[in-house]
Amino acid sequence: MQSGSLGGWVNLQSPTGENMEYAMTCYHVASPGGSSNKTSDDEDGIGINGSPPLSSISVTCPSPADEAETRECILKNPHKSMKDFEDTISVLGDVAFASGNRQ
Repeated sequence: MQSGSLGGWVNLQSPTGENMEYAMTCYHVASPGGSSNKTSDDEDGIGINGSPPLSSISVTCPSPADEAETRECILKNPHKSMKDFEDTISVLGDVAFASGNRQ
């Protein structure tokens, strides 16, 4: 997974009346990286046409790329606390739908 910006939030209502909250972002942010399903997800999308995601893909803040750089920075600056940083890492949710690399 790469870093990227989180776009707008969208609230959808299912046919049963359930409210669901989603966030929009670019596909490269949700792409499963080195997962064994990456090729299929890139070609077919994730959760498209009613198909369930092939695997659970969690979106975290900060992203894994930013997290590694931040950890390195903290280790170089002993006045900062690794515990404080780790407490700020959160899972925003799992990818439910993604277009893939289709045009």
